Amino acid sequence: MKSVFYFLAAAFFCCNSFGEGKTFQYSTINSLLNGDYNGSFSLKDLRSHGDFGIGTYRDLDGEMILLDGVFYQIKADGKVYQPELEIKTPFAVVTNFKEDITFKTEEAVTDLKVLGKLLDAKLPTENIIYAVKVDADFSYVKVRSVPAQVKPFKPLVAITKDQPVFEYKNIKGTLVCFRFPAFTEKINVPEYHFHFISEDKTVGGHLLEVKIRKAEVRISKSHNFELSLPKTAEFYRSNVSGNNKSDINQAEK
Repeated sequence: MKSVFYFLAAAFFCCNSFGEGKTFQYSTINSLLNGDYNGSFSLKDLRSHGDFGIGTYRDLDGEMILLDGVFYQIKADGKVYQPELEIKTPFAVVTNFKEDITFKTEEAVTDLKVLGKLLDAKLPTENIIYAVKVDADFSYVKVRSVPAQVKPFKPLVAITKDQPVFEYKNIKGTLVCFRFPAFTEKINVPEYHFHFISEDKTVGGHLLEVKIRKAEVRISKSHNFELSLPKTAEFYRSNVSGNNKSDINQAEK
């Protein structure tokens, strides 16, 4: 029954055309967790599907942020670079960001759980996809970015055990995030997946811990979802149907 449920859920997201907003994704989180870092989708093609997003780069070479139509690559040194549009990705999710929900808060955010609850309280439902942009004054940020990998690729959980971690205090910047429904856990990271970039676009990474003094939040809703799957031998062989919930928690949260 589970396989039937996931098939129907995928069909709903791919074919549903009502409502506003669409999210585009290349490949699946399960494929990335299994070590398929063979990028085969160019940033140029990805940009045609949206101006806001997150992901990674070929060979797992850093964290991806797409913000206001500009790609940023946060490499293993924690610094921000601007990649060429010919560079390819093994996994990314993007949308054309529109402000459906906006609010400001001066409520102290002490960790990611508090941030998640703050955002959840503003959502009309947990059953659609949201893109979230948080411009904030951070008292503390902890981020990571992994180094480029060489074949044979290890699973993502093994790589993140020794990930470079960076900590920043009293810094302004932006969280670029997607929130996927829990029932899409084999397709993307369920609930919130945050990347961070500083206001001056010099440092950033995948968000691990956070403390916020005040923030301005913008949320974009998506009722429509388009999934493009790789046409590679590595993806064809990947066990994308496995139950990787624990791996997601270790590698992405």
